[in-house]
Amino acid sequence: MRQLPNAPLELPPEIEKSLCELADSWVESSLRPRIEPLVLKYWDELVDSWLAEASLPLYVRKSGKGSSRGSIVHHVSERVLIPTDNSPAHWSFMSAFGGRQPTLAQVKAEIDADRVPVAMALSRVEMSSAKFRRCRGDIGNPNDYGWKLCHVRPVALRARGPLSHVPVETIYRHFRDFISPSNMFLIPKSISGLGELPHFTRALGQLRDYL
Repeated sequence: MRQLPNAPLELPPEIEKSLCELADSWVESSLRPRIEPLVLKYWDELVDSWLAEASLPLYVRKSGKGSSRGSIVHHVSERVLIPTDNSPAHWSFMSAFGGRQPTLAQVKAEIDADRVPVAMALSRVEMSSAKFRRCRGDIGNPNDYGWKLCHVRPVALRARGPLSHVPVETIYRHFRDFISPSNMFLIPKSISGLGELPHFTRALGQLRDYL
């Protein structure tokens, strides 16, 4: 019986070159949806102000034990956290793509009115403990148009232990990368796996259109 060879630790140079060229082509393609530079800059500043306003809750992309989506988690720093899936990122991207530049007061009003989605769908168990129940299907989102939303800098929160005790600096860094449209890009759902390749995230990460 033939033995399966080990996968290569590195791809041959010619394949690496092709992947880099493919990523560069997507960066330059007129098909790639773009947010206006001034709007991107505005949202970066808005997210910084959001972080500085202690009365506003922070969305955290994390679910599972002790992190039921849509529920309230009281962090040891006294900051309120809301566990979610990727849905708040869809909300901020679509808002920015549409040219919206909300004030911090308007963001607070949307949160209080439960207009920011926290999940694609909530289970019955989650519904029983959720303070916020807005789902992604209630708003327009990139998936509806055949796009996959990706992050340039990874946003997975890999910290161990309860969410309430994750270092607050880690929470802040996660929130900024998670919510800021400048850390996002779209790719067709039919080839969505490409959006996870370092060649793509590296190429998109080199864009600073609003500077």
